[in-house]
Amino acid sequence: MKGSRTILVQKRDGTLEPFDQARLAGSLLAALSADGVEEGTAENLAFAVEHYISRVGLERVSSPAVFEMAVKILRSIQSPDAADRYEAWNLRRRRFRKQFRIVDDQGRVTLWDKGRLAEQAKRQWGVSDRTARIVAGELEKRLMGEPNVAWIGAGKLQDELNSLVAAFGLADAVPTLGASEGR
Repeated sequence: MKGSRTILVQKRDGTLEPFDQARLAGSLLAALSADGVEEGTAENLAFAVEHYISRVGLERVSSPAVFEMAVKILRSIQSPDAADRYEAWNLRRRRFRKQFRIVDDQGRVTLWDKGRLAEQAKRQWGVSDRTARIVAGELEKRLMGEPNVAWIGAGKLQDELNSLVAAFGLADAVPTLGASEGR
């Protein structure tokens, strides 16, 4: 909330980031839009979640706790279908994160880690934390939409990141060589 202390959200990977009301509103809107609910409603609900956290005096809250608050608020406004969609999306994303793999040029395999990808974007392009997480999140959504895809090569991943940075209008920040060039 404006003028109050910063509420920190602890992500599943242990990192902390400031509570982002706009980001929560965006995810609530995605769940509510199938019901014809307008953006202002999602913004008001996200404000209510932030206000509650602030009112009870929490300075730090886990991302699963924010998620649970969002589900409860959707159910409290008589939007059970939106709450179900919100929960289904979260479950699908958690499964994706446990199963999706990145394979490097030497054949080493690592689990998908959106936080690590965001850190890479920050280092590589000098973008803010928020922008880096948005880019990484958009790539995650794109990959989740690919049917029957369980892994991505590290070079292809870099190319996809470069493409998204360019699509967001940050093309000047993208290195001149793609991941698959100049190796």
